[in-house]
Amino acid sequence: MTKTIITPANNNVLLAIPDSYIGKKIEVLMYAVEELSESTLLPKTMSSYKGILTSEEAEQLQEYVKQSREEWDTSI
Repeated sequence: MTKTIITPANNNVLLAIPDSYIGKKIEVLMYAVEELSESTLLPKTMSSYKGILTSEEAEQLQEYVKQSREEWDTSI
């Protein structure tokens, strides 16, 4: 894996691909370092996820958790 930070002088960047990557699928990411805000790097809290599940999805997850907990109590 290769990772580097550059400051381009214009809107063109030439990439040198390592020989071991030739013929393989590679992923190239480009973003300004300033775009990474502290909020994206901090761990999320439960309140960060509020409202992303529908009531039906929440009920299904609760049922799954309930069933899983019942299986824990089962003697093997």
